[in-house]
Amino acid sequence: MISGADLPAPPVVSTKGCLEVLRLGPGCGSAAQELHEYAASPLSRISVTDLQIIILRGNDLAVRVAAAAIITDSASSLEHFDWDHRYNYDCFFPLFIPGPLKLGVTMKLRIMRLACIHYPSREPMHLLWVSATLREIRGNNNIEELVLVLTCHIRHAIAVEWSECKDWASSFDTLMTSAEFDNLRKVTFCFEHPNVKENDPLPMDSFVLAKELLENRLPQLKCRGLLSFRWDDGED
Repeated sequence: MISGADLPAPPVVSTKGCLEVLRLGPGCGSAAQELHEYAASPLSRISVTDLQIIILRGNDLAVRVAAAAIITDSASSLEHFDWDHRYNYDCFFPLFIPGPLKLGVTMKLRIMRLACIHYPSREPMHLLWVSATLREIRGNNNIEELVLVLTCHIRHAIAVEWSECKDWASSFDTLMTSAEFDNLRKVTFCFEHPNVKENDPLPMDSFVLAKELLENRLPQLKCRGLLSFRWDDGED
């Protein structure tokens, strides 16, 4: 005779769903924070710890705060980070303020895309942040592809020969050709000109010259055939 005490305990079955892709846009910071708090609750039916792709649009502080917390929770699974900082900016020169976003905690990042307004006459804070982020993860990453979208006046960039990128480009070139990034397959620069119209397109010669001038500031990446250039926002 088998007593109730002898019966094996029923298996514990998790009923939580795994969120794999998350897109956060302007104005959804509060909702994103609520999602993060709910996902961390024992009663939650959803988990962000297996998140693979996070897509950010805009530069709302509340969104950045929520995204930072979610990225920390999904540090061991996140593979794709995509941030278009250009969305919903309300001033002529939107300051690039990434905090508290940090990707240094991630362990499996494969693809990183950043789109920003780029001013050839100003220090490229967005590009410096990219380099700082990559330095943080260089010992623990699977980076295969990096996409940098620069919305800028191409003729101005040509006129100054990307001089504002001189120091950044030199260190970035060395960093991305180091042994810590031996999985790297491609670094793509996408140029977008804000005032180009179908009936008045920018001459292709201008795009080609802009490409060559920037390419020459990245000789090691160029030599290894890792550079790619596009004339759009890099979204397929």
